[in-house]
Amino acid sequence: MKQISISLSNVEESSKDSEAPTSAKVHLPSFLELGLGELVLICSNLCEMGTPLALIDADQLQLDP
Repeated sequence: MKQISISLSNVEESSKDSEAPTSAKVHLPSFLELGLGELVLICSNLCEMGTPLALIDADQLQLDP
């Protein structure tokens, strides 16, 4: 029978690498990165032109395409 030895320091190091990211490490995207700035600009331009905005309910679209 083989004997396997594991040192506690190796276990601690490997568990540190596999930890979930903390909020300090997570980068939350800004409105500009999400493209919301461009969307607001498009909607504003359409409203200025008098074109009504088409709103699509994604849940309704999935139920009845």
